[in-house]
Amino acid sequence: MTDPFAPPSGEPQPPTQPPVYGTPSPPPPYGAPQDYAPPQYGAPQYGGPVSGPPRNGFGVAALVLGILALVLCFTIFGGIVLGILALVFGVLGRRRAKNGEATNGGMALAGAICGGLGMLASIGILVFALTNDSTRNYLDCLSAAGQDKAAQTACQVEYQQQLTN
Repeated sequence: MTDPFAPPSGEPQPPTQPPVYGTPSPPPPYGAPQDYAPPQYGAPQYGGPVSGPPRNGFGVAALVLGILALVLCFTIFGGIVLGILALVFGVLGRRRAKNGEATNGGMALAGAICGGLGMLASIGILVFALTNDSTRNYLDCLSAAGQDKAAQTACQVEYQQQLTN
């Protein structure tokens, strides 16, 4: 009795060659059991958390507010308030970048630095203005003038003349 699965004797057999290094192995025949391999480390798994786009809002806000704090440092609102906001958003943006939720940690750091510099410059200008002799004279003149509008105007004119000299 002959083997029913043997190739016919009249047909030539294809030569068997050893596999070449680097070529993928041929797929298993149809119906053969498949090898199961768990997903590699770091590969997304079925039903796992889906990471969305980076959340870079805090870093952008910190940089914009920091630049505005530097530009507007001669005002109390611009320098101090915007500087504090830039520092807060910068710290929050750096935290998000550290946790892998954002990609602009450098931008958040630059915003925090600009906000801090703007805040310090504004505080320095405010302290200088309040400790200046001409400013003290102006405030004393205004308190002596009371509700008299003409005296208040005279105090302002005298203060402006002291500043220009």
